[in-house]
Amino acid sequence: MTTVKPELKKPMWGLIILVGILIALVPIAFFAGNRAATSSAPADRFWERDKRLIEEAFGARGLAPSWGEQKDWGPLLHNDFFSPENNLISADFLRLGEFRQRAVGQLWHKDGEGDGKSSIGTGWLIEEDWAITSRHVWNLTRQPGQRIMFRLFGNNGETWDTYATEVDGSIYVSKDLDFVVFQIDGLAEAADKHIEPLYLPRLRRREAPERGDAMNIVQFPSGGSKQIAIQENDLLALDESKVHLYYTTDTENKSSGAPIFDNDWFIVGLHRGSGKATVDDRQMTLNRGIDILAILSDVQENASDSVRAGLGIAAP
Repeated sequence: MTTVKPELKKPMWGLIILVGILIALVPIAFFAGNRAATSSAPADRFWERDKRLIEEAFGARGLAPSWGEQKDWGPLLHNDFFSPENNLISADFLRLGEFRQRAVGQLWHKDGEGDGKSSIGTGWLIEEDWAITSRHVWNLTRQPGQRIMFRLFGNNGETWDTYATEVDGSIYVSKDLDFVVFQIDGLAEAADKHIEPLYLPRLRRREAPERGDAMNIVQFPSGGSKQIAIQENDLLALDESKVHLYYTTDTENKSSGAPIFDNDWFIVGLHRGSGKATVDDRQMTLNRGIDILAILSDVQENASDSVRAGLGIAAP
């Protein structure tokens, strides 16, 4: 008996040939595309990413250029800067910031000679034996026998504790500006070698702050570890007296009493909490601090001779 093999229909042969051609073209297309990408100009090669960056940077401000104009801006993203504000700062910002933050410490209520304690806020050393914090932190209710302890930190996990002396002539409280300067028992020799105080007369900012300036805050948010806020921290408003600063810097409970620095690590003010401010005819709640010049002026005019002498501030 003779077996007859069925013939493949012509359309089937055509489909097989078409699939084979497509498979063969895949590596050719990949090689050609890759070569074209690597041989194109940098502005073209990075264009899709650049377009997105430009739109994010300028779109929110209503400054996004047209498609044709954006093409011309591509190289700026890789050579100069593309922001309406120049955000470049000295690399020494990091080194100097690490040095300045050493003077920022944590305030506690300490139970007599025992180990019991509770974190209450942030403070900073302003002389070898003087510190500053917010008045409302200082006034937090203490249990009988509790003292105010000021803890400073070293680079290798060391901690140094000292206490507010709270004797006559060793404290000045400003109710209006919500700050207090107080004398401490003194630092251990190891701490004294590691930490330089943030001297108020010498490290105050030289000119009045302006809208858009950076407000960098070293703090103990929620009573936890020491942290620093240096992003999205613009000064948005000052009150008419130029005493209160209003800014977007992130803080939390127990950040009160922290120092506010500019990008040159000069002291701008003391963080105290939040408040209402008018920005572009719109009321909003922002974080708020006291201008350092207002604090210096208040101490000079109202503090006792012993406090002024301790802080190196001349009488009026």
